[in-house]
Amino acid sequence: MDHPERRSVAPWGMARFSDVDVFLAVVEAGSFRGAVASLGVTRSTVSRAIQRLEDHLAASLFLRDTHSVRLTDAGAAYHQHASRAQVALAEAERAVASTTGEVEGLLRISGTPALGPAMLAPACASFLGLHPKVSIELSLTDRLVNPLQEDVDLAVRTGSRLSDSELTSRRLTSASLIAVATPELAAVLDVRAQVPFVEFLPLGLSRYGEPSVPLHVRLRVDDYLSVVQAVLQGAGVGVTSELLVAEHLQTGRLVRVLPDWALPEARFWAVYPKARVQPVKLRAFVDHLATSVARAR
Repeated sequence: MDHPERRSVAPWGMARFSDVDVFLAVVEAGSFRGAVASLGVTRSTVSRAIQRLEDHLAASLFLRDTHSVRLTDAGAAYHQHASRAQVALAEAERAVASTTGEVEGLLRISGTPALGPAMLAPACASFLGLHPKVSIELSLTDRLVNPLQEDVDLAVRTGSRLSDSELTSRRLTSASLIAVATPELAAVLDVRAQVPFVEFLPLGLSRYGEPSVPLHVRLRVDDYLSVVQAVLQGAGVGVTSELLVAEHLQTGRLVRVLPDWALPEARFWAVYPKARVQPVKLRAFVDHLATSVARAR
């Protein structure tokens, strides 16, 4: 039963938001009749809602005549803040929906150029096939991207787990680092002499431990994909993650060499801002990426 009584109010001092919705509809329509039409309710419902709100505020919000209404000074002040609150609440509802609702919306993902073709592009394509309401922006850069500081939902990186307490690091997989060469070069390698080597400059030889044979660095490159391309052209032996050259190993364009070289593992991480409840689109993609990587191995 509707009657003008004082309602419990939210901490910011507003009455029931349904009554505020009616108030905003009247302002937008310029009349009670217009609000009735836009809301699809009766004239009495609109009148009672405005009466409850005015009782709650102890102020008149409208000056009424036969055909239209005008805001009082109190009504104008209330409208200014109530319209902002309506926008804020709509944004809050969208934020909650993004954590509990359907998998939809834009995902911004960062990764290295080496991870793009081997891991990220295939996973993104298959994810889009499963979730037609999702779109993805995939940015590939060797620069270390921090999702907290940039407009990125997820960064995928290789290396040690990040220590930032405000970031979540989920380990996707590990893969062996291996020395590879073309079959032609492998057939003529003389391990008693210096082996021609293509070095990934940002890591250097020290990253790989003690080589099992003497190496002669013939080419230093600061781009991981270019290391692989140089090795494919026969420039020398290169060290790479088994995961990133799996296709070349399967087709026989590259073969494993120097099996006695004790190389470390490469670890792959999904890194994203820490939150008690992650957006459903992000949770779904991280799970899909981990599954996709596992299947590729």
